[in-house]
Amino acid sequence: MGSKSTADVMAKHNYVDNAAKMGAYLMGKLKGHKAIKDLRGRGLMVGIETVADAAEIRKKLLFDEHIFTEFSGGVNTIRLIPPLCITEKEIDRFVEAFDSVTR
Repeated sequence: MGSKSTADVMAKHNYVDNAAKMGAYLMGKLKGHKAIKDLRGRGLMVGIETVADAAEIRKKLLFDEHIFTEFSGGVNTIRLIPPLCITEKEIDRFVEAFDSVTR
């Protein structure tokens, strides 16, 4: 039995291409959102600078919507680092949850 390297698995499943495609999809869905002051990132590593306190938004995402996010930089920045295999359906779920907790 041969073992596969991480690079082999990533190539087989097109994870790099998926990260670029889904990152663009995510950025497009979030662009212009009323609760977002700045949106930055590349691929699926996305930083969302919020208008309101990000800690409260992160708390609501976690406890109300069961979505885990990271923080980065200042008080108002949420960091998303989803798996490379994420789908449009899962991104849509995040965007709906983000809409819900930032109303």
